[in-house]
Amino acid sequence: MVLSAWQTPSGDRGDAINIAAFNSVLQGREGLHGVHAWMLPTLWQFILTSPILLRRSWLQRYGGFNPQLSQKAATLDLLLNLSSRGAAAVCLEQPTVCCREPQPYTPETIVQMAQKSEQLLQNYFSRPTVKPWMRPLESQAYTQTFLWLVRLMSDIGNEQQKAKFLDRYHSYLKRSLSIDTNDLDSISKSRLGSANLK
Repeated sequence: MVLSAWQTPSGDRGDAINIAAFNSVLQGREGLHGVHAWMLPTLWQFILTSPILLRRSWLQRYGGFNPQLSQKAATLDLLLNLSSRGAAAVCLEQPTVCCREPQPYTPETIVQMAQKSEQLLQNYFSRPTVKPWMRPLESQAYTQTFLWLVRLMSDIGNEQQKAKFLDRYHSYLKRSLSIDTNDLDSISKSRLGSANLK
């Protein structure tokens, strides 16, 4: 698979997103092995459907786009699916596509993104191909995504929807802290058990 950077006619917003995406996700990583569900906010901003080439054999082997999702969400779902199966990718840093200026976020579009994000994360972590070490990070993926959505709502001044997203964020944060605590308890018990055997 080949991913490409993109730019808008003005260049400002697209270039800023591309730089952040390459630095945090794609550059210096082993193809799509470096793309994970907890990077969903960056992927929402960076990935477009036009500058992506996919090998036909991968689509035939593991399935194509989910027709029940929007075009953008279906693309992210496919990339996350293939990445969990070890699909490699080449990422071209130089833009090869000029896209229209992104439309400003509205409360309606952000709510839709929130719904699609939850569905994408559910799809991702329900797959048997997800590595065992990724499982405890599921709540973290949700918290990071909803924290990003809270910021988007804050930027446009919709306090009512921001409060709803904050509730979702805190709900997933509690789950994350609970999982972390349980993991620490399991590790401690394991170490104590090993020490008693000596």
